[in-house]
Amino acid sequence: MTRGDGTQGDDVTANVRTVRTVPLRLRGDDWPDYFEIRGEILMPYASFDKINAEREAAGETLFANPRNAAAGTLKQQASSVVARRGLDCTLYQLAGDDLPFTNHWESLQKAREWGFKVSDAARICRTAEQIDAYIAHWDEGRHALPFPTDGVVIKVNDFAVRRQLGFTAKAPKWAVAYKFKAEQALTRLDSVSFQVGRTGAITPVANLEPVLLAGTTVRRATLHNAEQMALLDIRPGDMVYVEKGGEIIPKITGVELSQRPADSRPFEYITVCPECGTVYTAGGTTTTKISYRDESNPYQQNKKSADAAMLIGRNLDLSA
Repeated sequence: MTRGDGTQGDDVTANVRTVRTVPLRLRGDDWPDYFEIRGEILMPYASFDKINAEREAAGETLFANPRNAAAGTLKQQASSVVARRGLDCTLYQLAGDDLPFTNHWESLQKAREWGFKVSDAARICRTAEQIDAYIAHWDEGRHALPFPTDGVVIKVNDFAVRRQLGFTAKAPKWAVAYKFKAEQALTRLDSVSFQVGRTGAITPVANLEPVLLAGTTVRRATLHNAEQMALLDIRPGDMVYVEKGGEIIPKITGVELSQRPADSRPFEYITVCPECGTVYTAGGTTTTKISYRDESNPYQQNKKSADAAMLIGRNLDLSA
């Protein structure tokens, strides 16, 4: 099952069975009759690069990052496709009512004996100094890993102490996630293009000179919206700072003004939808007015009706 919303997820059993690091039969005979094991299915960089090279050769849209590629792969209807994509799986926690262990470390060792893939990087730390040293080690060492990671998880080892600590409404009190500081890279903004989403939302996208960042080559980054672009005063030709949110999604965080070209001009946001030609005007913070330039066109008529139905109740005004 996927994590889903924390209460309900998707049954992806058929697809998970194709991941080679997930055992179809357990080794030994000392496992409980019923238990849960939790982990992460991921796409290593090598698999990600191979798939994107194949998609590029076929003229298909490239995956944005390994995380999205792994999530999209698990939702595939055809398990044969999943089997070809080189997913990996690392397990990190056993759960159940009658587990024959007194602590987390013992459970990981036993899971490994049963045939599950468990990270070799796990360590027992007995002091705050040891925890700090472990974090500092992986803040640098993560760059050599074959997959992206954005932090480490620190857990209380003893199960009895865990039960005493309990949970908040959202998370256990006996575990904390430490996030590494996001990496930054400086590269040139070549141009800005626009994507139209399924709901009609228009998102500006930065097309960048390729730059290596957190293990992958970044060529595009989201600019979010017109307001964010104006706040950054970002312009084609600028040298911009790029980082990955959670080591996953590239975003532009600033402009190196000292390297701005002398003939640079402020960027002018689009006024026409790039998909359908609809005139688009950003009209302040409360109202966006969208007009339709050719009401005699059947496509425009249908488009207006569909938009009106979708936008009822929002702060938008549709007019001819």
